[in-house]
Amino acid sequence: MSTEKGIVEKVENGFAFVRAQRKSACGGCASRSHCSSLHGGNTMLVKTSNALHAKKGAIVSFQINSGTLLKFTFIIYIVPVLGLLLGALSAGSLANIIGMNNALALVIFTLSGFGMAVYLSRTIVRQKSGGDELIPTIKRIF
Repeated sequence: MSTEKGIVEKVENGFAFVRAQRKSACGGCASRSHCSSLHGGNTMLVKTSNALHAKKGAIVSFQINSGTLLKFTFIIYIVPVLGLLLGALSAGSLANIIGMNNALALVIFTLSGFGMAVYLSRTIVRQKSGGDELIPTIKRIF
């Protein structure tokens, strides 16, 4: 589990907005759509589930499930690689069926497989990023 600490800035509709330090890993995080930078600095405002009913000004620790992070990491990184491989491996057979030059078919089908897989993975992540699965949860109030 990825656990961070921060200060509750505001509470609204069952969510707490927590000010926390931005980490280098934030750039690749699947949950980054629930965060926003503050004043262009190294702090961010994180939208968290507030099941513990933290109040404004409270110091809290929050986390996102590591299983969820692994699942989205797989989608973001492995699915495009699989598309690349599928396109490359199918190029020879498809070239023979449609009567295309094998080298040209390899380039076209490899890039097409990669492009479609990137599009698919981005679509899946965008659809899932609005759900509760990626929202960090407050686990402790200090």
